[in-house]
Amino acid sequence: MSVIEINDKNYEEYSSGVLLIEFGAEFCAPCKALSPIFEDASNEFPNITFGRADVEQAPALAARAGIRGIPAIAAVGSGKILGKKNGAILRDDIISLAKVLSDFQA
Repeated sequence: MSVIEINDKNYEEYSSGVLLIEFGAEFCAPCKALSPIFEDASNEFPNITFGRADVEQAPALAARAGIRGIPAIAAVGSGKILGKKNGAILRDDIISLAKVLSDFQA
């Protein structure tokens, strides 16, 4: 499954369901390293929307999610933040948050 761009304008469109967002920025090398891992994990959870948000392009969304450092991931279910992780993010962290969303959805 592909990862979609999430921004301040389209967040509401996707947040009513289950959404896992990767927060990063163009200048962030760890964010760039995380992106292919996040993309790969999206293939395991076709029932979850995986999105990517650039904190410089979507500052309101980053603030709303309480993102204070990047890279970060946030699990959103029915418009509410159900969990998040920032800093050194492993594939297992992504899978764990995706499972939170799968359980929320069930």
